[in-house]
Amino acid sequence: MSAHSVLTPPLQRLLAGAREGAEHLTVDLQKAVRELSALSLSYSGHSIRAGMHDDALAALDAELGEAATALARILFELQQRLQLDVLMLSGLERIEWVVDLEDERPLPERLLGALDAYVAALGPRLGDMRTTVAHIAVRLAVLANNTEIAACRAGAGSGAAVELFMLVTARMRALARRLRAIAEVMAVFKGTQEGYVEAVRTALRQRMDMPPVSTAPTMVAAGLDMRTDTGEAA
Repeated sequence: MSAHSVLTPPLQRLLAGAREGAEHLTVDLQKAVRELSALSLSYSGHSIRAGMHDDALAALDAELGEAATALARILFELQQRLQLDVLMLSGLERIEWVVDLEDERPLPERLLGALDAYVAALGPRLGDMRTTVAHIAVRLAVLANNTEIAACRAGAGSGAAVELFMLVTARMRALARRLRAIAEVMAVFKGTQEGYVEAVRTALRQRMDMPPVSTAPTMVAAGLDMRTDTGEAA
């Protein structure tokens, strides 16, 4: 078994997992950011159409805008971080065949160092983002409840209909469920990548235990006695 067949497949799986995870998480979070931004923008419009001018509804509108801003910031940070990870792992995929003139450490030391750094940063980074996304999901569920209460109170005092706000709160709860699902996907992605990293470490240990493979050209002469011009054995 060649060194290529030992190390290359787990490195490719690690890189593919990073690429797929980055794409899926980014797309899902982009959709959630657009939905939350649309809810934030339409919230005050519903107040105007319903003829409600209530301090409680205005405060809830401000909270919704803050949640939208926080989620957009998480999306930006996630995109930047995962893209940098993909670039770094792309370099690791070729680490066996590319000479690094600025790093004279042996291949195992360089590879293990890079993997350790990746895992050490992945956990806290994704953990913080996952916590923020889950927190926003909880905030949305609470905002939906508080919006219904505030709209009913304001509607009872002004005679205005509250059906529009019921539609808004239904969308808020649906988005909260989606954000909880995204937070769980983040946890699964972290665990999957850590598993791929461990597979690379295992393959590297196998590679280190393998005998060196000679790359010198060989000559095979079946049934011939190879001698020099002087008649001596070569």
